[in-house]
Amino acid sequence: MYKSLEWFRSNIEVFLIAFIMAMLIRCFTVEVFKIPTGSMEPTLHGSYTDGDRIIANKFRYYYSKPARFDVALFKFPLDKTKNFVKRIVGLPDEELMIKEGNIYYRPKEQDKTAVSPDTKCRDKFLIAKKPLDVQESIWIDVFDWKTNGGTFEALAAKWEMPDRQKADYLADNGMLTIGPKPAEFVYRETIKDKYPNDSGGRNNVQDIKFAARCRLMTEDTELRIKLKSVSEQSGINEFTVRIAPGKSETTRVENTFEHKISSPLTVKTIPLKFDFALNKDYLVEFMNFDGSVYVTVDNTVILKYDYANFLGDMSFGWAIPVEQVSLDTTGNGKPVPNAFGTNRGIVISDLKISRDIYYASNYNGRGTFEEGKPELVPPGKYVVMGDNVPNSKDSRLWRVKKVILKNGTVIECDGDYFRDDGREIQIFRDESQNRGGDIWGIPHTLKMEDILDIKEEYYKFIDADEVFGKAVMVYWPPKRWKFIR
Repeated sequence: MYKSLEWFRSNIEVFLIAFIMAMLIRCFTVEVFKIPTGSMEPTLHGSYTDGDRIIANKFRYYYSKPARFDVALFKFPLDKTKNFVKRIVGLPDEELMIKEGNIYYRPKEQDKTAVSPDTKCRDKFLIAKKPLDVQESIWIDVFDWKTNGGTFEALAAKWEMPDRQKADYLADNGMLTIGPKPAEFVYRETIKDKYPNDSGGRNNVQDIKFAARCRLMTEDTELRIKLKSVSEQSGINEFTVRIAPGKSETTRVENTFEHKISSPLTVKTIPLKFDFALNKDYLVEFMNFDGSVYVTVDNTVILKYDYANFLGDMSFGWAIPVEQVSLDTTGNGKPVPNAFGTNRGIVISDLKISRDIYYASNYNGRGTFEEGKPELVPPGKYVVMGDNVPNSKDSRLWRVKKVILKNGTVIECDGDYFRDDGREIQIFRDESQNRGGDIWGIPHTLKMEDILDIKEEYYKFIDADEVFGKAVMVYWPPKRWKFIR
């Protein structure tokens, strides 16, 4: 009997200790969440039935403050029973502005000296530059030849193809073989901020990435990849990467990056410190985003070039449509649109064009953060936005209803869950989605004779105390497993 009681007591102790440890871990260190909506696509995929399952680090912000572009979890300020996940774009004590798809900020006075020793630049708005690992997580595919079947017809549908009589090339099975004659391939569609859920598509996007596996077949070949953007400040900006194999040819073209500005005509050339071997596949990625250009080979950065840091450096003229990407293989020096190509034998595969998020202000014609209008972020507050910009209810669109009763009570709620039929006010809760009610999730029915006043205003910020975790990784479904940037 005694041994049975001892066994029972020992197991109860183990169970209680395990339970307490699990609760401590859940409350203070990590917790799992399911993403219910698509507001954070492409970073996080959401669905009420089978959305991404993520792990959040709840300890991170005990020892560090949230940083710009963190994917953070927070209590929704208009319904504290709900946890939201968005990307932080605005920080406390700064002026924030959304303009032409980019985030700009002007830091508080005491930080301006650290931003720039040049007194003429201290009052300018800076471009909020995403780190490369963050940017890599949010590229949105515009053209993926492999996904589209890899046929000649799929390539020709999107790209301007050279005359077969003037160039010798084959395009099939996701592989483009060029040579020995020069050829130039131009992506002929203007890239818009269209999203997989069929929303957006109003604005031209000039922050793009070219990616392809490239194999240089002959010693005298040359690959040129061009990206282009149009700026009111500097006219046409043309970025060109020139790639040639080995060092056996003394007259060969050096591996270089070139930035050409049309007004006034300015050319800057930077050598690329990388030697390409013959008959070897290299994954080459050429990116232009947030006023910076990156070139990577096999996921290693071989060039980072900042060509714009302040708002005055980069202001776009959207009335001028431009072709976005081209492969230039003609070698005749003409000013082609963004292109790729070679003047001798080369093989291109896994060809893909992607675009950056376009941060749209006031996307649906309502809300706050108007285009080009600065907003002051108060101390201890943050601005958040979803990566799926036109399909995200975030700091731009939150509306709070304040019902002031005659007895002095103030009831606040999300404006989407407020109903006025002229006789009474209903602050309702949608039980099917477990959302709504007042800020504590409680529904109310209020008679008009008990109400003193009703106010509505936009609720632009979240409080630092409402941020409780940083999204770390997607652990389910297995095919979506990844660290979250």
